Amino acid sequence: LGRPDIDYDKMREALECVGLNSRISQLEQGVDEKLQVNGTPLSSAQARLLMIARALLHSPSTLILDGILDSLDPSTALTLIKPRNSPGRKWTFILGTSNEVLANQFKRIIDLNQGVK
Repeated sequence: LGRPDIDYDKMREALECVGLNSRISQLEQGVDEKLQVNGTPLSSAQARLLMIARALLHSPSTLILDGILDSLDPSTALTLIKPRNSPGRKWTFILGTSNEVLANQFKRIIDLNQGVK
């Protein structure tokens, strides 16, 4: 994850949250694998998930994901949203999306064309 100061267990937890733990462990050098600028040897979807894992590492009080989930398959995107959008979470989760299915997972929706719903 490009952060040598991060606790190994916390890193594994973040990878597990986005469903990448097993894929990363399959890499020749595991979590120490050097990635190309485009994320290779990971797929583009896996590279996006890795970006989300990096964001989750420090348990942010606010998480803003703008469009990053739109290009993932819907079941993966929903799997990522549901636990982060649960009422017991002590954070603000803002999702910028053009995907109505994803948007409808939230209690409050602000449509930039229509206003608050």
